[in-house]
Amino acid sequence: MLGAPLDRLTILHHAESLVDGPDKCLASHVFPVRDGAAAVSSEVRDHDTSSARGAFPYQRVVGDRKPFQVIGEQALAAACGVTGQVGQARCHLFAAPPLVNFAVEWLTTHFGAR
Repeated sequence: MLGAPLDRLTILHHAESLVDGPDKCLASHVFPVRDGAAAVSSEVRDHDTSSARGAFPYQRVVGDRKPFQVIGEQALAAACGVTGQVGQARCHLFAAPPLVNFAVEWLTTHFGAR
């Protein structure tokens, strides 16, 4: 992450997709699909990745802080990544598997079971 803040750690959406829990927020998406010559509507439900709500009720755990920022900071503290400088930019480097594993464990602890 070259100069990007930790709240932009969008790989954490993948971790959200791997965790189920009673409070998981889902979103519906409707789009047209071809059925022969006709177009029909198809609905897909997936975890909510919107910035308004997110996949889980993060506020009860992180308060007013940005959830991905909190998870990223805790992942760095757990040695899942490193922070350094590139030019004038504060940067973070994570290997994806350890970060996703950390986030899945964090989400499971706070919001439900896999």
